[in-house]
Amino acid sequence: MEDAELPNNIVFYDGVCSLCNSTVNFLIEHDTQKQLNFSHIDSEIYQKLVVRFPEIEGIDSILFYHNDQIIIKSRAVLEIARLLPRYSWLGRFDVVPTGIGDGIYSVIANNRYRWFGRNKACLLPSKSIGSRFLK
Repeated sequence: MEDAELPNNIVFYDGVCSLCNSTVNFLIEHDTQKQLNFSHIDSEIYQKLVVRFPEIEGIDSILFYHNDQIIIKSRAVLEIARLLPRYSWLGRFDVVPTGIGDGIYSVIANNRYRWFGRNKACLLPSKSIGSRFLK
């Protein structure tokens, strides 16, 4: 995969997770500068990214492709927040040790279906935001 083919700031998410879909909707609403793109972890673009970054294979949490890097779990959340004008202050929580942030993230991620439910299919974007969803 060529770098030129891959836009920056791609949020990869679990497309059948209700919490994940709600998070994507939140991000779309608050990404006033339209910097974020989205793709689910079962997409073709994700599979191509796994070839380039084999260490992400099997990870079913949020991943953020940013500046030619893959960022996961709590650090992904913080980096994404930095791009949202009203929530950029959350990026200051990067002083929290990754182990603690990822521990909290993992508790939520491991219980997301039980606590928030599961959808039968991925979120279908409207035409107005469809170009920000990558296949």
